[in-house]
Amino acid sequence: MATDRRNAGRRAAPILIVTFVCWTLVACAPRYAGNAPTDERQYDCDGGESFSATFSEGQVRIDVDGYSYDLQKRPASVGVRYGARRVAFAQDEDRAALIGAANGPYKGCIETNFRFEK
Repeated sequence: MATDRRNAGRRAAPILIVTFVCWTLVACAPRYAGNAPTDERQYDCDGGESFSATFSEGQVRIDVDGYSYDLQKRPASVGVRYGARRVAFAQDEDRAALIGAANGPYKGCIETNFRFEK
């Protein structure tokens, strides 16, 4: 049986073009030097308490009263939830609550300051 190779080049050309375009898009995609972008938010809570939250890639770092807590993103039915061991942070739009942190719980918190860094 003889193989017909006359159209083999025509069939391979689109595959090569698609492969090259995909490779180019991946190779030229923007990359972040160092860490991924983060945003920092300040929250003022009931009772005059406050804390800051720095968000980055599925985690948040909470800084409150000289303590820092690194919390991982958790499933949530409403808003966004983060937690680790005995500390939990919940955020829904500009409102938040922090439970289990030093001198807490921090309830009735409202976002008062926002800063985004690349």
